Amino acid sequence: MDPSPQSISRQVSEATRRLTDLAQSPSHSSQENIRCIMGYIVDLTVILDDMFRTNAGSVSIDAAQSAINRQIEYGRRDRIHREIRIFVNETFAIFTVVQRDLVLEKIIDLITQYCVLPSTSSSGRS
Repeated sequence: MDPSPQSISRQVSEATRRLTDLAQSPSHSSQENIRCIMGYIVDLTVILDDMFRTNAGSVSIDAAQSAINRQIEYGRRDRIHREIRIFVNETFAIFTVVQRDLVLEKIIDLITQYCVLPSTSSSGRS
């Protein structure tokens, strides 16, 4: 795998194009599509959160790869994807068409669980 910035940029562009295609397809609410989009959003958010916390906001190929490796090493990726799979399976069992608000709520819930949110006391708010 080529770790150059151009290669990473091409990979992100391709992933974004695929997600856009999924979202615009007539069958966008299939279980697989919802799992893919949820996983992409939560994984990206958790990795960026890790990078900004551990590298003081420094964004580099090495920082990104380290954040990805930590997520895998600590089993966070597997737990996140397991929770997404369970959620989607249970939601599709209840509803014929998944309500988007439920999906959004679950994405927010997973991001809250797996990211360190800024404390209100350190920001000067009461």
